[in-house]
Amino acid sequence: MGVEIRYRLRKGPEITGYMRRMKGSKTFFFSKDQFWWNGSEIDHDQIDEAIGLRDINNRPLYELDIVIYKIGDGVDRQGAVLWSAERDCFLIKDFEDQELYVPFQVEGLDLFEPQDLRFHAFLFTHPELMKELGVRDE
Repeated sequence: MGVEIRYRLRKGPEITGYMRRMKGSKTFFFSKDQFWWNGSEIDHDQIDEAIGLRDINNRPLYELDIVIYKIGDGVDRQGAVLWSAERDCFLIKDFEDQELYVPFQVEGLDLFEPQDLRFHAFLFTHPELMKELGVRDE
């Protein structure tokens, strides 16, 4: 994940900005657009953590993103980026096969290259899908 940790800030389904901090630091920086950062806090009530990977368009991916992904030379699949406390990692919960959970890393090795991932939508803007998947927005 590198030396910085990023977060997406929200009020319900509305993105209000972004926050980042350097690992080992207690200082946070805030941005409305992920380009210009300063110390002025941005109002929010929910935080989504960046997973440390970018998609084919160089877009940072966050938990509760819906992505189109490919495993190996397989067909495109769709799923949601979620945190698994049980497995202590971010993973993709597949939409077609809801028993399928695909981690982003196994034993420190990345399973995806940027060309294998494409941001599609925000899961938090689809409450019916969140309910179907058993995901709570906390």
